[in-house]
Amino acid sequence: MNRAFAERIKVENLNPIYTVNDTEKEGVYREFVDSQKKHFESYINFLNAELCTLKHYGIVSDFTKFLARIKSIESSIRNDNSKALNDVFGIEVNAATPGESDFVVTLFSDTLTRTREVVHNKENKYIAHHYSGYPNAGNIVTKLEEMFETTHEPTSMFEKYMKNIPDKVKEEMSEGDIDRLKNYFDKFCVDLNGYTTVIKRNVSGEKLRELKKDLRKIEQEYHKIEKLKNGANYHQPIIEGQFKTIQTAIEANIGSASHGDYKGEDMKMIQKEYDQRGGIPLSRLPIMYRSNLETDENGDPIPPRILSSDETAKALYPSLIVKKKGERGVNK
Repeated sequence: MNRAFAERIKVENLNPIYTVNDTEKEGVYREFVDSQKKHFESYINFLNAELCTLKHYGIVSDFTKFLARIKSIESSIRNDNSKALNDVFGIEVNAATPGESDFVVTLFSDTLTRTREVVHNKENKYIAHHYSGYPNAGNIVTKLEEMFETTHEPTSMFEKYMKNIPDKVKEEMSEGDIDRLKNYFDKFCVDLNGYTTVIKRNVSGEKLRELKKDLRKIEQEYHKIEKLKNGANYHQPIIEGQFKTIQTAIEANIGSASHGDYKGEDMKMIQKEYDQRGGIPLSRLPIMYRSNLETDENGDPIPPRILSSDETAKALYPSLIVKKKGERGVNK
């Protein structure tokens, strides 16, 4: 082969001449969401029913709730250069205390096969447990029994977390960073132990047996629908779970860790656009679901509700002043 020709056809000398435009990205995104949306909705229905049952038996408080979302097209395309499509489907679960939040995290940990995990304890008061994974046939009752029988040692949880931190990141951590992290886990775990102790005192005997029976029924129905035990559904979504307390949720909405500040958004401009357009463009809004931990007249859990565009805008931008239709701008 001619040497000059061989040089010209080397792979490293070939430059791509085709790029995907935003319209094509939108098409790929829609196909991605359409193939997984029903499985995501199935999981949040399952989560809602389980939390509703736990609330009914006094396991979790009235403060426990969640918002679920499917990220907007615009947001997903904007993230395309820096992130994979691994946070399109997300759930934010709020609880009253760190102990209750960690209780929920631990209880549902086996229902998502984890692909990513991080615990935040930031100076701006954002304290939350994040992990991503795809739905799995986790056994809630078995996990509950384990939690009732196990004392969670703070050191063991700290060491487990440290094992998941990349070596490169560990090398950059100072002794002060490590001490602050260990101190955080110590407080987190002591609170969890106290929480489970209270629960065990109040939920035992016949009450505990009835709880397990109801939880198993919900779990079996979910597994039956999703066929999770034999892996028949290969369109299971990767779901990003965020678990935090009400206090952290407040800080993340309107406090020092607000979403607007984190994203660098100009709320004056967003409010002006809302007033002029009569709403936020749908391409910028995610699909959002709110938990409904109440039962119907038959005692069955009421499924989560899809939020309206205005409710979604308000959830996304808590400081947004949402107006009645007659008070809006040009697009009334």
